[in-house]
Amino acid sequence: MAELQAEYDELQEQLDTNEENRIAMINPSRMYYTNDDGEIVYNFEFTAADMAIVEPLLIDSDYVNSNIISTSVDTSVSRFDRQ
Repeated sequence: MAELQAEYDELQEQLDTNEENRIAMINPSRMYYTNDDGEIVYNFEFTAADMAIVEPLLIDSDYVNSNIISTSVDTSVSRFDRQ
């Protein structure tokens, strides 16, 4: 039984190492993440001045079909071809 426990502990240690490596590879692709000290680390290269310019351009709203304008791509030539 002790031999199985030792084997289990070794495999669990490998799994834990793999998980740590996986998280270390994923974190750079996130916009922000929490480090080991619990601090939020922002991972983008925008300064506060950059964000002041970009934020007014972002529109966070609910959209419904009435917000969407659709146009016809049907031309007079294609209408004539159908007739």
